[in-house]
Amino acid sequence: MSNNNSKLPRRSAESKIAAPASYALADQPSRTTEPWPIAELKPHPKQAEMFLDLPEHELQRLAENIDKNGLENPPEILPDGTLIKGHQRVRAAQSLGWTEIEVIVRHDLAEQGEAAVEEAFICDNLDRRQLQPIEIARCYRRLKVLERKSVWGLSQKEKGDLRDQLAKRFGVSGRTLDRYVRVLDTPQAVQDAAARNELPMIMAEQVAGLDRADREAIAMRIQNGEPPKTVVREYLHKGDGRHLRVEDALSSFANSLQRAQHDLGQRIGQLKRCQGVSDHLAVLQGGRGLIDQILEGIAT
Repeated sequence: MSNNNSKLPRRSAESKIAAPASYALADQPSRTTEPWPIAELKPHPKQAEMFLDLPEHELQRLAENIDKNGLENPPEILPDGTLIKGHQRVRAAQSLGWTEIEVIVRHDLAEQGEAAVEEAFICDNLDRRQLQPIEIARCYRRLKVLERKSVWGLSQKEKGDLRDQLAKRFGVSGRTLDRYVRVLDTPQAVQDAAARNELPMIMAEQVAGLDRADREAIAMRIQNGEPPKTVVREYLHKGDGRHLRVEDALSSFANSLQRAQHDLGQRIGQLKRCQGVSDHLAVLQGGRGLIDQILEGIAT
């Protein structure tokens, strides 16, 4: 069923992100407003990586508002149909059975290039959405890479670095924002659990400080359906330094051996020239005995 076009008033395309006049195409308007088949729209490549979809109850509320009041702010797209702004509005329209939606086609952004497009994409989410801490961290990291601070909505007169400006916008300290970013060094399963509020950010941050084997083991258990808080708590409270689960201990040991093989495998001949090698003999001999026991235990 097609949507009711009477609810889609033609609007002049305005944006908080002004494109320099030098980028406007000579033979066509910098922006055009026109109806597009929803089936021909596609999400921005970083949408799923950076932002969560609205929960179903919020999406339903958005759909009800659009159904009642019409589409007040058309989504913005590139000429090839890539969404820059309005991913959730498109989802809401689809839930209403719409097959066509009015959009603003941003020829100007397409002409400026991928960086300008991504800045506009991030800016829209910063301006419109109540972001989770993990999403704020992702925006911060990407904006640091893009390094064009004035484009995403802050006044050029504002002082201070990007971290403090973004922290101020979301009512947190710059130090807190840095802690959020640390969580981005954890496996995706841990980040997703934090984004869903199944794992407190402070615990997710602590996961970033664990060794790689522990991080990977945590991610695997979360992916297998175990409660994130319960899993992470086990690894954060290993008082004697030992893994609580023997399979995790074996995984950590095997991963350490794999790293050692990569690091030392081609350099064994150099060991005789190294000082202090004898200091490690007892540990190495004990390790050989442990490996023999492990192999024997697995074989039986």
